[in-house]
Amino acid sequence: MSQSSQLPKIPFGKQFREEYFPLDKKITAVNHGSFGLPSKPVLEAYDKVFKEDISYPDRFYNKYMALEIENALKDISTVVNTDHENLAFVPNASAGVNTVLRSYPFQKGDKIIITSTIYGATGNTVKFLENRLGIEIVTLDLNYPLSDDDVLKFFSDAIASNLDKDGKNTIKMCVHDTISSMPGFRIPFEKISQLCKKNGILSMIDGAHGIGIIPIDLKKLQPDFFISNLHKWYYVPRGCALLYVDPKHHKNIHTNPISHTYLDDGFEFDTEELEKRRFIDRFIFTGSINYSSYVSVSAAVKFVNETCGGLQNIWDYCNKLAQDSSKLICEKYNTRPFENDDKTLTTMLFNILIPLDEKDEEIVAKNSKSAKFYTELRNFVCDYLLDNYNTYTQLGIHNKKLYVRFSAQIYTDIDDFDKTFKYTLEGINKYFETDTYKTYL
Repeated sequence: MSQSSQLPKIPFGKQFREEYFPLDKKITAVNHGSFGLPSKPVLEAYDKVFKEDISYPDRFYNKYMALEIENALKDISTVVNTDHENLAFVPNASAGVNTVLRSYPFQKGDKIIITSTIYGATGNTVKFLENRLGIEIVTLDLNYPLSDDDVLKFFSDAIASNLDKDGKNTIKMCVHDTISSMPGFRIPFEKISQLCKKNGILSMIDGAHGIGIIPIDLKKLQPDFFISNLHKWYYVPRGCALLYVDPKHHKNIHTNPISHTYLDDGFEFDTEELEKRRFIDRFIFTGSINYSSYVSVSAAVKFVNETCGGLQNIWDYCNKLAQDSSKLICEKYNTRPFENDDKTLTTMLFNILIPLDEKDEEIVAKNSKSAKFYTELRNFVCDYLLDNYNTYTQLGIHNKKLYVRFSAQIYTDIDDFDKTFKYTLEGINKYFETDTYKTYL
């Protein structure tokens, strides 16, 4: 696992942003969680690899590509603590989710547990399996803020209510997050995975917000499947995500798309060493695409460890920044964080409730399930912030409450969140003055 070694030579915040990130100087960036951002050193490595490719594609693909990708997998394996043969690069977390769910040999009637806060693309993939294969979906309706114990009870109760007449579990797989997207809440994924293992349920962890934002130790966690973006919180150019598959499932998981390296599930290698490489050798080359993001992962590991002084330095700065910014904003604008009593939901992603008067609070609550209402509000505020202040904040509605999701990063400081919250309130109030909003009165 990557450890903190020394403080960065340039302090995190605006000075670090100027030196190491390619952001437009006019913008205030507080929404890292949506798209991520590569650092300048990693971009330079990406550019070098891309130029190596296009300057002589035959040489790159036939002589260097596989070796460089495997070296990148070895480097990132030290961050997540697993053998690199269990890892593959995929374009993004949604691609990884599809790779697992559309490969695994589900049967009609198999049950999959998901939550109401599941990421939309992941939920749609499960829905696809319901429509195409006849799997059954068990949805847990989670209304936050909930404690970790509350969340675990939802999962335990779902398992207990899906036993057959002999008392045996009927759930095939549980799909759950490390950190949900909207709201950006940390989920007790470690304990959920343990619960799944105890009950003989496959655990697939959607860690779209995972590597780089919280510690991930796959040897300790031992999930069946784990997917995490690297372009979100690990400073790699889009699109690059990491897919982990437990060795016992290597035969069942195939590339997406199926490509030149396909082997049937029943194919047996002659040696143990070839079998150990079954998964990694299938995934290194899946067709003619730009592999530069994958190769540049090695540069990202170096940037985190050497330039930033390790992940612990990043977490220390960003988690404190999230806490301090949340406290300042809540005191200044008479609101509160979207958090539970145990304060286990907040990471570098933090959520703050929008203060509303009684009338507006009632209208938001009444229309909280309306996609039309949410889209109109979000689009108006988005345009207002981008056009007037060169910034963007991620608005959401959950459990009848309007909130904003912020992302603390090593290139942000407390002033960034203070002023963008002010601008967001201004944009919301401008929307409340529109004829569109008045139709909901």
